[in-house]
Amino acid sequence: MRKLNFKIVSAILMLVLAVSFTSCSSESDDKDTEPTENLFDKSKLKITITKTSNNPDTRRLTIDYEVTNIANIPYEFVDDGNYYIKFTVFATDGTKFEERVPMPSLSAGATKTQYGVVEFTEGKVLNLGALTYEIVLV
Repeated sequence: MRKLNFKIVSAILMLVLAVSFTSCSSESDDKDTEPTENLFDKSKLKITITKTSNNPDTRRLTIDYEVTNIANIPYEFVDDGNYYIKFTVFATDGTKFEERVPMPSLSAGATKTQYGVVEFTEGKVLNLGALTYEIVLV
């Protein structure tokens, strides 16, 4: 009776192992799977600076801007990549100051008003004509 139970248990274990191995797939089996790359194109985000306020007393440059999603799909901050707007401004002596501001989630075709603040060193004079921005993936 003991030998019979051992044989039954062994057969069941072998069957379970066989089913487990045959149900596993290798990477080559997944050739038809769509890539999970980020489909959102950062060039579909339009930035328009509407106002800048340079306050040397507080050593802050405030940048008011609008960001528009000109794509026909929504942009979701976490799902589509963590895009930021990087503002860069130079002082008249060449010192570079920059700040990154998170890109808000936007429905297709939507516009959102936001602001960013770039802090700078006391005594520096900013060249606002050299203010630039770019959308970066972080």
